[in-house]
Amino acid sequence: MNKVRSQSGGFTIVETMIVIAVTGMMFLSAMIFISGQQAKTEFTQAAHETEAKINDVLNDVSTGVYNNKGDFSCDYVGGAPGNGIIITPGAKAQGANGDCIFIGKVIQFAPNSAKDRLRIYSIAGQRQNISGQEVQSILDAKAKTLANGNGGLGRDEYEDFDLPYGLTVGNVTYSNGRPTGGMGVFTQFGSYSTPGTLKSGSTNTDLVAFNGLVNQLGPDFVDQVNTALQDPAALPTSYTKNPTDGITICFRSGGTDQHATMVVGGNNRQAAAPMLIDSGNCP
Repeated sequence: MNKVRSQSGGFTIVETMIVIAVTGMMFLSAMIFISGQQAKTEFTQAAHETEAKINDVLNDVSTGVYNNKGDFSCDYVGGAPGNGIIITPGAKAQGANGDCIFIGKVIQFAPNSAKDRLRIYSIAGQRQNISGQEVQSILDAKAKTLANGNGGLGRDEYEDFDLPYGLTVGNVTYSNGRPTGGMGVFTQFGSYSTPGTLKSGSTNTDLVAFNGLVNQLGPDFVDQVNTALQDPAALPTSYTKNPTDGITICFRSGGTDQHATMVVGGNNRQAAAPMLIDSGNCP
């Protein structure tokens, strides 16, 4: 016997269930699409926020801007130039740390193995060498971070930047794939014909890639960076200044099959290239 619809023109239970099922699948597909698009949008936004932060660090060094909580003192070791500086707790008035100069910043990628974080350290050095002449290089300045190493001296003058929207550090490389966990940007020093007589100044910066130091604890990283800055030939740490192919930083997406890559420096340039977004994992 053939089924006959009622005079009201309604649907049978089977037809109604089919309509509900089809509508549900369409709604689910739409939600998956919207969620995927939102994840891609968040990843793109996270990548560009991180790019802006790294560029801020580069620009800060170029313009001489440094974080200063005002809760440390910086003095010559032994009260005289030549042996380096010592950072101790205790505030000095603004501009009163005359023995020291700020010379750069170092970014640690994934400190304490926290791949969703960057840690930014300010670097200081002595203003004069043992001859009383203004320093002319990182080595001459006996540079060090304004942060605690394993010795526990000084103050933790660093800034943490948490990567947004689930972004994580993939890999950071230089010089044909050598891994690095730290990137430094330093002011280039002026040169002097005689003590106190400036022959030529500099408004440029040097880019430094530290060898290794991947996923290290903060104090260990600080100690090895300090050693490298004062003696780059010391093992196990050294650094490369202005690597010709720059420093390549790759970030992974937390919610999509994508990665973002930026190159800092290269061909003796300190400027960062725009962040590039591509599918798949970090190469």
